[in-house]
Amino acid sequence: MRRTDDYCVGCPQGCIHCGRKHVTHYVCDGENCDADTIDGVTKLYEDEGKQYCLMCIIKNNLNEFIGDMITDHGYKWVTDNFCEVTE
Repeated sequence: MRRTDDYCVGCPQGCIHCGRKHVTHYVCDGENCDADTIDGVTKLYEDEGKQYCLMCIIKNNLNEFIGDMITDHGYKWVTDNFCEVTE
């Protein structure tokens, strides 16, 4: 969700328009998630009008994610981790 916060520190000489008064950032809409773009590192992705961090968007689309992972990486994972049965 888009959020605008006030981080004004109340400069004694008055406002110097440093940009802290109205800081707009996004917070993950995932349940019990506190991911926030204010740190400058966290990325959020939009899904059906809401914004989610990487982990929450994967959780919300888990069946599709698993299907894609199996299709794209399943063979390599199996051959890297298991021995083929031979006669």
